[in-house]
Amino acid sequence: MPDLRLTTFDRERISEAVIQPALDRLRARARRRRRTMIVAAALGLLLVALVAPGLAATVGRHRSDGPAPPGPLRMTVWDDRTVVGVDGPGEDCRFRFTRSDDAGSTWLPLNGPDTTADCLHDADGHPVSRAVAFSLTPDVFLVGVGVTDHVSTDAGRTWRDATATTRTVTVFPPEAQPVDCLTHCADLRPPVAVDPVAGTVYRLADPPTVGGRVYVAPDGAIWTAGPAGDGPGTVIAVSTDRGASWRTTAGPAGALVAGLAARDARQAFVLFDPIDAGETSSSAARPVLWRTTDGARSWQDLAVPLPRLDQSALTVGDDGRLLVGGLGRHTVPTWTSDDDGTTFTAGTAGPYGELGALPGRLWVSAGQPGAPGSVTVDGTSWQSVPLPTQ
Repeated sequence: MPDLRLTTFDRERISEAVIQPALDRLRARARRRRRTMIVAAALGLLLVALVAPGLAATVGRHRSDGPAPPGPLRMTVWDDRTVVGVDGPGEDCRFRFTRSDDAGSTWLPLNGPDTTADCLHDADGHPVSRAVAFSLTPDVFLVGVGVTDHVSTDAGRTWRDATATTRTVTVFPPEAQPVDCLTHCADLRPPVAVDPVAGTVYRLADPPTVGGRVYVAPDGAIWTAGPAGDGPGTVIAVSTDRGASWRTTAGPAGALVAGLAARDARQAFVLFDPIDAGETSSSAARPVLWRTTDGARSWQDLAVPLPRLDQSALTVGDDGRLLVGGLGRHTVPTWTSDDDGTTFTAGTAGPYGELGALPGRLWVSAGQPGAPGSVTVDGTSWQSVPLPTQ
């Protein structure tokens, strides 16, 4: 194994936690078939602005020469080769995107749209506008600044105004891909779907959750869990008809959704992080895992030996096991289950950073400029993802 010398990480802290085989070797360790349905994850707020309609085309500058974005970058790891990074916003509310098609060996830097006109500042010159950016698919990026949304369907090379093309619908059309949302994504107001060709974003008129998490199963079932759309409490819901109808279940009282994963329209898992009213001691209640095998008609409450974490992610790993990751004090610990949540085994911790997830994988975006990210598909082996440096 080559000696990876990192100057921006505490090398002693992560050397025992991070194993770095090639990504294709990670895939070889997977014990079940590769997921073939990769849809989008990620995350932001799509506002339907009350502005003059029309399509204002904005062309992003393709920086074929010059330095790459310095980072730290927030990553979205789409598969074993495709990684999208975004940095920003800057003082002008602008974002920089970069994309790798070879697992981080090389990067293509691209600018985001020109958002200067929508970027408001306070009396001290600090930007105060809403500014969000995320990757909906490997090729469809969205940037929102103020009340204006911009969309790119060619991996950030060109941009256009998306506020006039966002659609509110009662069912997602056949050409639209529902967007996965496995970590915090309240700003996106999921569930949403996107047409990967036209870049049209679709939002449901009457969603079952408000800012909940979304997991799209391989058979097309859409699962969501989060705050109820019509009152207090949490809701779990599944749709098998592209959002036209939902089967819903109330979550446990006084708990927040910490993770969501699904195998198909019948089997799903929801991780809850309980709220301990009046608790003053340092010992917090442990998370609760719910499991259904009949399409949310009934749920089993599983006792799991997982600690309470500041942030968690739940997914079905590439080897078919249930995979949990979370933010610890200095690392990202993981746990895996090969019996659908009945028991869990501690995996290998990854380096500390911003946690992300899609069906099949967890990753960590490094918190320091130039430091690599890391991705795992099985909770045991972590692959380093080199990021562009200044």
